Amino acid sequence: MKSVKSLLLWLIAAFLLWRIVVVNVTEYYAIKNDPKVISWNASHPKSLQLASKNLIESNAIEARKRLQTSTFYHPANGQTLAALSLLWQQEGNLKLAKETARLADLVSPKNAATQFTLGSFYLSVDDPVQALKHWSVALDGDPEYTKQLYPVMLQIMENRAYKVEAVKAVKDAGKWWPRFFGHALNNTSDTDVLKGLYMARADKVDQATRKLYLDYLIRTGGYVDAYFIWLNGIPPDDLTALGNVFDGSFEGVPTNEGFGWRVANDNGLMTTFESIYGQIGNKALHVSFLEGIHRRVLVSQYLMLDPGSYRLSGKSRIENLSAGKGIFWSIQCLDVNANKQVARTEYFLGTDVWQNFEIDFDLPEQNCPIQHLRLEADGSVNDNYAD
Repeated sequence: MKSVKSLLLWLIAAFLLWRIVVVNVTEYYAIKNDPKVISWNASHPKSLQLASKNLIESNAIEARKRLQTSTFYHPANGQTLAALSLLWQQEGNLKLAKETARLADLVSPKNAATQFTLGSFYLSVDDPVQALKHWSVALDGDPEYTKQLYPVMLQIMENRAYKVEAVKAVKDAGKWWPRFFGHALNNTSDTDVLKGLYMARADKVDQATRKLYLDYLIRTGGYVDAYFIWLNGIPPDDLTALGNVFDGSFEGVPTNEGFGWRVANDNGLMTTFESIYGQIGNKALHVSFLEGIHRRVLVSQYLMLDPGSYRLSGKSRIENLSAGKGIFWSIQCLDVNANKQVARTEYFLGTDVWQNFEIDFDLPEQNCPIQHLRLEADGSVNDNYAD
């Protein structure tokens, strides 16, 4: 009797060990989406999903039956339910398909794979706005869907029939939104879509994304929109620096965006706004050249001046400037079709104490919607102070 009990205990232990092996190996293959999972546990939801996937083209009804079996064993598997909704739709049972999709979303509201499939389902039943909502969740959970979804999502937003609601659908999108907005900037000419996307999340846009959009607007002639978006992004304390030239005394910090100061990014150039004796105000623009350079724009700012007569004035101090011609301030009229210089100062060259400079100029009524104020170099320089 004792030997029988020992044998029975051994058999139970062996069975339990085998079940542990089966379960663990099954889960291993299931996680990897490996078809071997089917041979280890044919009733596992992943096994039934893979078997169904293999049958979709040859026998869609049998594929649907496999998924139904999976839901019997595992009724709370959202991915199975989502895939089943697609098959019900293909069979023409739209009511059951939508109910199954609703259940899938209920049991797996944050699962990326489930939400991706649900998006595909709603697109197949001509509800692209709902598809966008599910894809938004999928992208939050798994950025690997980016390449598949961005082009399709942008096409939906460009469709006049869905444009307004489509933009609203991604208003509360998560961390994927800035990259999608960058994709849209590079892949659509529909300014309404871009404006709608931006304005829907204007209170959540980071500086890098705002700069991209401002540069796009200026490049494509959306000057008024660009100006007011930039203006709304200025900290309240900096509004006192508004004028024909923003922060013309260089008291703030250059942001390199919109209608503020932009500083050239060059390893051979060092540009700062800093205190120096002799200037008016607390700071001055200090430009130092660490190596010889060719003619280029050093510091610049976009202006939005009305047509009329103006005077550009300031102070400069030069130290050992030995460029071919020197450096100078210039103003250009900008238009999407052409640029035209309307004024420029004399060259600053050599070494000198603080000196006043000024130049009068007129801005025409045509082909000059915004202007570009620039400090330019012609040749190589050592040091220059200007205010």
